[in-house]
Amino acid sequence: MTAKAVPKVKQLKANANGQVEAVPVPKDRQYRPCLNEFRIRRLATYGQALEAYFGGPQDVEWALDQKGRLVILQTRPLRIQTAAADSARLETPLVSGHRLLVEGGDIACSGIGCGPVFHVRGEADVAAFPDGAVLVSPLASAQLVMAMPKARAILTDTGNIGGHMASLTREYMLPTILNLKTATGVLPAGMEVTVDAFSGRVYEGRVQELLNTSYKMSGIMADSPVYQDLRRRADAILPLHLTDPKSPDFDPANCRTVHDIMRFIHEKAYAEIFQLGDLVTDQGRLSVRLDAPLPLDLYIIDLGDGLSVDASTFPG
Repeated sequence: MTAKAVPKVKQLKANANGQVEAVPVPKDRQYRPCLNEFRIRRLATYGQALEAYFGGPQDVEWALDQKGRLVILQTRPLRIQTAAADSARLETPLVSGHRLLVEGGDIACSGIGCGPVFHVRGEADVAAFPDGAVLVSPLASAQLVMAMPKARAILTDTGNIGGHMASLTREYMLPTILNLKTATGVLPAGMEVTVDAFSGRVYEGRVQELLNTSYKMSGIMADSPVYQDLRRRADAILPLHLTDPKSPDFDPANCRTVHDIMRFIHEKAYAEIFQLGDLVTDQGRLSVRLDAPLPLDLYIIDLGDGLSVDASTFPG
């Protein structure tokens, strides 16, 4: 099969002010392929290596530098899901007693979410997005990522599950249904809805039967060797068991993680510092009250004849 290059009439370039602007592409370059065969093969090799390393298909971002070298910018797992596959796996039944508002679409990330509908049509809506709402948008834009930490689910009229926004929803493990066609038209702002992103259905009101289900989404990298390796390290670093300095269990022998060790050292160091301060305050040559034109009650402790040196003799 012979590839055909389409015309490219505009390109994005950085100007002298460091901003990106659209400029015309010279006519002799408009039909020139962006990548030659060598770079295409090299990029495919990189993609295969990343898939093998992370244990699954990847959404890879790359660029060419000024010397024409391929640079991998980032990669994230591309876990493609479909409504048919999810419903066959989970077989979530149609819930009776609750009005079905919209059905179908393409599932970007499975899950159950509930909240009031909030329509997003521009940047101002993203900035004003309230915590705990269901985001409804005509477009599947990566700009919606700013609202994802607050959203309980996302519904869009358009979009595809292989797009950048879909990958972001899987990173946030946020129930998302794309390409619903009529979501913005049939879901009024403020209406509480329950999103079943296993079967591709949206119900009016709070459907407790679905919210009580035990369906849980694991992290998108939970089965990858990288995640497992980081998980083992994190378990030895992050958990904190020494929480009460007054407890008899607050002892070096009970330090089980790096966090425990740091907590113990921090507490003991502060105790020693305050004890030392209490001992030497106003004790002649050992400490001197700082004379400053500020409402501060600070003492300087002399740990080695430092106060005997006239600071005014130092240059500068």
